[in-house]
Amino acid sequence: MEALIIKYLAGEASHEEARSLLDWISLSPENQSLYLGYKKIFDASTHQLKQSEPLIDIDINSEWRHFLNTVQPLREAPVLSLTGARPFWMKLAAALLRTVLGVARK
Repeated sequence: MEALIIKYLAGEASHEEARSLLDWISLSPENQSLYLGYKKIFDASTHQLKQSEPLIDIDINSEWRHFLNTVQPLREAPVLSLTGARPFWMKLAAALLRTVLGVARK
């Protein structure tokens, strides 16, 4: 029932869910007391949020431009191909390996 109470207080409950909760509250004083406890906490927290300054002040456009300026140089960096021209030492290693494997097979 806790999830439904919170959903109702946040204004996210459907009409059927709200009716179900209100019926549950009316069943007993304990249910009503539990609901009022949650409502008190919810009201206090929303009041506190309305009174406080925003936690984070972000300029989305400025941050996006900063991101693009940071990423753009990475896009323009040269890409080294491992399948293109091989360094001399790789060619030498391959030739030696072929020679060793050829000798080992005989």
